[in-house]
Amino acid sequence: LASLIKEIYQRKFWFRESPFVMNHFGKKASEHIQAKCHIDGYNQMTIQVFMNDLDEEAFCTEILAGSDQTNWEFERNNIETKDINKYNNVKLIGKKGDLLLFNAGKTLHRSYVGKKKREALFINLSTGWYESKPFFGIV
Repeated sequence: LASLIKEIYQRKFWFRESPFVMNHFGKKASEHIQAKCHIDGYNQMTIQVFMNDLDEEAFCTEILAGSDQTNWEFERNNIETKDINKYNNVKLIGKKGDLLLFNAGKTLHRSYVGKKKREALFINLSTGWYESKPFFGIV
């Protein structure tokens, strides 16, 4: 995986922050800032490892396919609904243990508010202005 990411970036990269487990479920999750369309920080790649099965009814990350062709503002409150309605919503779902990698710093995404809980390990990588934390010594 590190070799693949190194090929994608073609330069040094690091952890944006320490890996963490995200649990989403219930009213608190539906009101969470992640439920609003956004991009993550500069040149961020996000790895998700599912810790439970996620189907169409689960909380999950939802990406807006094709939105990576537009330069979005980092401030999520400035992203207008009219600008995002032209993209296809794709839910990132799968089985426990599945690993997904997507360009979170360029692709609009949000937490889809579902009816079943989501638990996933998140690893965020960057080449940008975040504090540098080596990725398993491979940079």
